[in-house]
Amino acid sequence: MENLSTGDTIYCQDDTIIVHFLAPRKVLSTAVYNGGYREDLQGILNHHSSGENKGMTFEIYKQEMQGLITKLGYNPALMSAMGTGVPMKNAVVEKEKYKDVTVTAIVTAGIAGNSGRIGDPANFDGFSKKEIMPAPGTINIILLIDADMNDGVMARSLVTVTEAKTAALQELVIGSKYSSGLATGTGTDQMIIIANPQSEVVVQDTGKHNKIGELIGRVVKKAVKLAIFKHNGIDEKVQHSFLRRAERFSITKESIFHNSVKKLSRPNFDSILNKIDQDDFFVVETSLYFYLLDQYSWNLLGIEEVRIGCEGILNNLSQHYGVPKEKVGDRSKEGLVLLLEKLVGNVINMRGAS
Repeated sequence: MENLSTGDTIYCQDDTIIVHFLAPRKVLSTAVYNGGYREDLQGILNHHSSGENKGMTFEIYKQEMQGLITKLGYNPALMSAMGTGVPMKNAVVEKEKYKDVTVTAIVTAGIAGNSGRIGDPANFDGFSKKEIMPAPGTINIILLIDADMNDGVMARSLVTVTEAKTAALQELVIGSKYSSGLATGTGTDQMIIIANPQSEVVVQDTGKHNKIGELIGRVVKKAVKLAIFKHNGIDEKVQHSFLRRAERFSITKESIFHNSVKKLSRPNFDSILNKIDQDDFFVVETSLYFYLLDQYSWNLLGIEEVRIGCEGILNNLSQHYGVPKEKVGDRSKEGLVLLLEKLVGNVINMRGAS
């Protein structure tokens, strides 16, 4: 159990993190269970569902939450609750303070299942309560601000928290599972903002130009990154990898082995590719290659500009690793992806033959 600067307590029970309110709090939540704006809550919680909601409808989810809250000793009508497939042992608590205001972020993060980029094709209609809930993978954020603020400023906090979460994913180069884009979140992210109406300090804004907005950005971004590492084992060092960055373009070990490799056993292939995967020169050059493809997707560069840039990178790679120069034939994004995959195969074939 831990006491907050407000006197509220954070504790863990039944794989659930509970924030118990000592006094009335202002709460703005996107939670599926009792979300929205409330001032009458006993507390809020984040619960690990061991089944990761597979095959669970929204109605069943609501019933399970009601049963859990009752078991924990609270009134189901007076708790806002979030669910996740992430065990609470992987939760992260981070704090920042400026003058008399403490900002606390409590985060759980799982991004392996359904990380996506906003605007990616949707899997569900979303109008039926009986609809099956999406695949596991959730970033849940609880933000506690020991200061008072009106409901408009609280709503602005949701924007700041969302930007911080997305910035964390961008800085880790987390890819979407539904497109070749960089992820901006998962399909089931939730967040809860809590303000303290008993505080004598009133925050007028939580945007980027204000100190509290800066604190929110720093504490949430740090907590999200640490939470991703605790649950998924992904950090900056792990992401220094060609394969991890190539996955969103459908370049994988399997695709390279089946499409571009000749006369190599699978163990020999794996050994060679693993060495190339984190080679500094290879990671740098292919990162630039992927960034050019991103700029084409964002309409910042035309396909001919991208082709010229990609051809230069292919030349650098072929010279550095001593393999035949690849010629750009198919002048499409897909064609450029296949060219890179073929060059990787050429490097592996050459090293396997030596």
